[in-house]
Amino acid sequence: MRMKTKGYILITLAVIELSLLTVVSGLGVANISVLQLLFYSFLTSTAVSFLALLASKRLRLLLNLFANKKAFSVLVIAGILNYAVAQLFLTIAVKGTNPIVVSLILKLWPIFLALMLPFTLKIKLHKGQFVALLLGFMGIYFLATHGSIMPKLFGIFFIGIGILSTLSTASSNVLIRSQNQDVFSEVFIFNASSLLFVVLLILIFNVHFTPMNSYAIISFLFLGGISYSLGALMFFYTFRMFDPLLMSNATYATPILTIIFSNLILGTKFYMYYAYSFALIITALIIQQHYASKAPTYVTNKHKQTMMPIFDLSGAFVNTKNSEIINAIGRSGRALGVKLSTELNPDLIDAGKYGCIIFTTKHHKGYVSPEELEFIEEIIGANENDDVLVCVGKQEMAEQAIKDYIEKININVPSSEYTMHL
Repeated sequence: MRMKTKGYILITLAVIELSLLTVVSGLGVANISVLQLLFYSFLTSTAVSFLALLASKRLRLLLNLFANKKAFSVLVIAGILNYAVAQLFLTIAVKGTNPIVVSLILKLWPIFLALMLPFTLKIKLHKGQFVALLLGFMGIYFLATHGSIMPKLFGIFFIGIGILSTLSTASSNVLIRSQNQDVFSEVFIFNASSLLFVVLLILIFNVHFTPMNSYAIISFLFLGGISYSLGALMFFYTFRMFDPLLMSNATYATPILTIIFSNLILGTKFYMYYAYSFALIITALIIQQHYASKAPTYVTNKHKQTMMPIFDLSGAFVNTKNSEIINAIGRSGRALGVKLSTELNPDLIDAGKYGCIIFTTKHHKGYVSPEELEFIEEIIGANENDDVLVCVGKQEMAEQAIKDYIEKININVPSSEYTMHL
């Protein structure tokens, strides 16, 4: 099965899981406290994600990650933001409103993510994306006013809490995207750090646990056994493979499925202003989708301009078996590539000078599998006559290697703004 096909299957499964997230959270907090629900959920997810790590034989990668203090610290922060903090706000918002309202609010996170990316990963932001943000907030406004144009707000505190959950999720995904660590190790660290964070909150606020009924047990087993562990593996795997905005926007159907599940499981009523809000938010996401191509546009340092588009191909190696590439990307590296309409010679420059792995799609030296080659050619838009130079290593050095290679072969290209596509 092709890598891209696998990715789309995982996205579909992730959409179903995300649609149930707010519903199951609502089922849980209707019977036990928020922190009790999160404690048992993260306890379960930590165990499940560790078993998944062992089953995939990636324990060595986790141990290597522990030795990388900077990367480990970033993942701990990202995990607490994406899991503990975001889910704490989410469950509070669900308890104060309902799963449908919170599901609609959560759809804004791709837009918040887009606004953060220029300051972190240097992705260009287009004016239309500000229009998308305005439409998104109009959708939230209709939720707060129950469909009225007049500013009479209902449940604004809990809607604000839902927005904080969305911001926390977007912030964490910026951090996650900046890392290229093993996905199984990442998910375990997210869960373990979130479990410790929730335990700390329980001790600070002296939370007392109450007996759980079957609904509470089903809730934490679903959240821990699926949403925060196996579901997270599906989501982050595809998040690495595809453009983050394209991936996040693929969940358009989530609110519709949440309406169905919430009505069937919790008996939540549907109001017409939900449809108004949904229409505005989905319109905002469609506008956002327009700018989420296969490769979002990045701007590199001006002194490294080469007038050629460069692509981040790290997603092609999300499940690579090559130990050299695993180590290179695992040390916060990236796989960058450039497409040229001629057969390339990867030995034209000294890979050791840049500390990179350098190869081409026509002379790949066994670094990549046929599936990975196909994925690279597809994401970069290469045809059978094109060759792709790939440099794997520290981003700055990989960029410099590509620049020097282009200068060596003395290729003339149209003068335009230099961009790097990821």
